[in-house]
Amino acid sequence: MNCERGRNDALLTAVSTAAALIVTATTTSQKPLSILAAAFRLSIQINDAIFDSYPFSQAPGLVSKKVSDLQEEFRSKITIADVYSPSSAYYAIQTYYHICLPHAIEGVLLQKIADSGPVTPGKPTGVTAPLAAAQAQRFQRSSAPTNPGIRAPELK
Repeated sequence: MNCERGRNDALLTAVSTAAALIVTATTTSQKPLSILAAAFRLSIQINDAIFDSYPFSQAPGLVSKKVSDLQEEFRSKITIADVYSPSSAYYAIQTYYHICLPHAIEGVLLQKIADSGPVTPGKPTGVTAPLAAAQAQRFQRSSAPTNPGIRAPELK
C-alpha cells in the first residue's frame, strides 16, 4: 500500500508539472495555472487520505508477519472433524477470512501492545563483560542529573 501511495503521488506530481508547463507555455494568464495547481494538490491530498485510512501503513513487514502467524495458528488448530457440514465449512472460512480484515489485524496488534509489560534490560547478547560494563557506566553518567540539587523523580 505504501508503494501504491508513493507511486500515485509521484504520478500526480509529474502530471501536475507537465500540465503547469503546458499552461505556462500556452497562456499568459495566471488564473488557469493557479486553478490547475489547486486541483492537483487536492488530488494528491485525496490519494494520501485514502491510503492513510489503512492500518499500520508504516510497518507492512510486521503486519504481514503477524497475519501470517495468525493464519498458521488457525490452520494448525482446525481439523477435519471441525468441518462436518456446509454450515461448519462456511463458519471456518468466515473465521479464516476475518483474520485478514484490516480492523481485525489492527485489533490484534493493539491488543498485543496493551497486554505487554515493561521489559527490564538484561545482559546484552554478544557483548563481552568489560564492554557491557563500560556501556553501563557510560549510560549512568549520561543519565545522571547535571545539577546535584536536582533529583530524578522516582517511579513507583
